[in-house]
Amino acid sequence: MLNPSSIPLHWAHRLSFLSRRQLSEIFRAAGYAVSAEEWAVLIYLWQQEERGSENAAQTGPADIADHTIRDRTTVTRLLDGMEKKGWVTRVLHPQDRRRFQVGLTDKGRDLRTALIPLARTHMAKAFAGLDQHELEVANKVLRHMVENLMSPEKGAF
Repeated sequence: MLNPSSIPLHWAHRLSFLSRRQLSEIFRAAGYAVSAEEWAVLIYLWQQEERGSENAAQTGPADIADHTIRDRTTVTRLLDGMEKKGWVTRVLHPQDRRRFQVGLTDKGRDLRTALIPLARTHMAKAFAGLDQHELEVANKVLRHMVENLMSPEKGAF
């Protein structure tokens, strides 16, 4: 019989689920109604702005979907909610009226200073008792597993 507790993906899934749930609860307790999915979108948009206005100006729902590993319908729904909350704006793409670009509002940018310290506290709890080498190995292993799953050539049955 298959024992889930002996499979690293079982633990990765549990970690992801638990981390997302607790992070949302931490945000809510601090007065911020931000879901884990919205958090992932915000992080991506903040990173795009850090990389320069050209990157931020080119950000579309497909880019967000690819980066957050969500389908486009889910991203559209997330963006609808985030736009209603005043965190993002969507404007038509200047060269293609069938597409639009996503940008942060001042309110969306301001969330960064409030949410990142909360997230860091959450990560510190998760990382408690692990030394730097263990964290580096965990990062390397998890990254490698993600790359395997994203590559059609690797791990074929």
